[in-house]
Amino acid sequence: MLGALATMPLTGSSDAAARTSAGQSNTPSAGVTVTPEQFGAVGDGVVDDAPALQRAMDALAARPQGGTLLLQARTAYRCNSGLSLDTSYVSLTGTALLDFSGWQGRYLRVTASSLGVPGRQPDNNYGRKGMISGAIRIKGAGQDTSSIGVDFDSPNIATSAQMLVENLSVFGCGIGVRFGSHAYNNLFLRCEVFNCGICVDYPTADDNGERNTLIGCTLYNSRVAVRMANSSASLQLQGCSLDYTTILYDVTAGSVLATSCHHESGRWEDGPIRCTGDGSFVRLDGGWLLNQAKTWGANTLADVGQGASVHLLDMLVHNFPSATRDPSRPPCWARGPGALLVRGTQGFDFGDLPNRLQEGRTLLSDPDFHAAEWQDTIWRTDDTLLPIVDRYAQTGANLKLAKGRVAGERGLIAAKAYGTTSAAAFVLIALPVRDGDTVLSGFRVRRDPARPGADGTLFASPGWARIDGQDAYRMPVTVRLETVGTLTVKVPTDRFVLVSPTSSRTQRTAPPWATHFCMLVNLAQAHQASFLFNGLWADVI
Repeated sequence: MLGALATMPLTGSSDAAARTSAGQSNTPSAGVTVTPEQFGAVGDGVVDDAPALQRAMDALAARPQGGTLLLQARTAYRCNSGLSLDTSYVSLTGTALLDFSGWQGRYLRVTASSLGVPGRQPDNNYGRKGMISGAIRIKGAGQDTSSIGVDFDSPNIATSAQMLVENLSVFGCGIGVRFGSHAYNNLFLRCEVFNCGICVDYPTADDNGERNTLIGCTLYNSRVAVRMANSSASLQLQGCSLDYTTILYDVTAGSVLATSCHHESGRWEDGPIRCTGDGSFVRLDGGWLLNQAKTWGANTLADVGQGASVHLLDMLVHNFPSATRDPSRPPCWARGPGALLVRGTQGFDFGDLPNRLQEGRTLLSDPDFHAAEWQDTIWRTDDTLLPIVDRYAQTGANLKLAKGRVAGERGLIAAKAYGTTSAAAFVLIALPVRDGDTVLSGFRVRRDPARPGADGTLFASPGWARIDGQDAYRMPVTVRLETVGTLTVKVPTDRFVLVSPTSSRTQRTAPPWATHFCMLVNLAQAHQASFLFNGLWADVI
């Protein structure tokens, strides 16, 4: 094989050959260029060309200066077995199809042999570096198979690192690209991976920490865009598009950092961002999260596990319907005990966004009224009969507030003694804010079927207040109050309803003079009814 290589015509330039013979270059591009046809490939898409392709790669890898395997344009090379590319000495280029669709397995293994080979030691610990370039396509046997399109996997330390892969297409594989043993600091440029079970897989393997980077790549029409499970590594995506997958990120360890990326799908499952492992991290910095489904039967953008963290920074999140499976439970940005940070992120209108930031978490101290003593800031503001000299109730008052149960549910009971037009109002939520805070808030409410009254109407008004201390009766002294719209709610007796007034981001952002966000509830229209409130929440972006 080496003899044949030595006697066949070379497609490389004479100047490159001269530099190679003089020992003045140690890069693969300075070596010879051969084609698969010179080693017996047919390229008709029918005959198995894998043996010929491997012979060509092995022959180039055996040369001290390596070389380049040029795939012929508009050619389909049928492959019924896997290929191993020694990137210490071999580069792969051209415009052709490598068709593995009739076989399941590892299609292209990217390995290296520089280190530990006498007489071939490179000048740095990354070894000599080949590349994959041109417009090569790798076709697999299907996304539901165990196939791997490109597997970076080398037994030698650091030698499958520092690879440049550009304009490569991988499709129809169980896993499109896998970063295995000794695979890090590789760069994918303008590549695409599609119709795969998992587009990019970054598992725990021998010495594959640090990072791998995708720039201007597209991951689409697949089940999972990125799966990450390496606690010592990061996958960095810059200016990429992740389109029409059911799951965006499945991260159980390590970090995924996506900068100025476009995320779009009409088939996202509930929680398309899944960051569940202790110490795992997903950061989306700039770009879009765009739901293209006409209806979205999910409630949550992200699952965040204990010890995990998801950051959404300066994102545009759009077209998420407010509908939820349970109309008394708010959809949310994230669920789980981990940390969620949302900063500078916005949509065109809050009505298109999930109603709250994180399920099960609120800035209020006692949203379900479980504490032995009331810890939330709640007080009456208006009563028909008597001046208000206490926060919750007094003898003969029209409105009385007390903890209790209705139909087995714990909460705050607001009971109105008299009828329509009689004053009865109170502050249900009071949350300290700073200038520029944007607040999402809401609560659950139902009427007591044992005391439904003749009218169960309530008015909910979010607003901003400036509070300056308390008076002699421990009542907050409100020196300025501005409400932002009013929502009319017909409260049923047989179930809870969700009340979450929504308005534009500008209206929900704290003015510089405000000290508190308040949710005011007015029962003036209600007629001798009792209401149960619980599930209060207030989150700040």
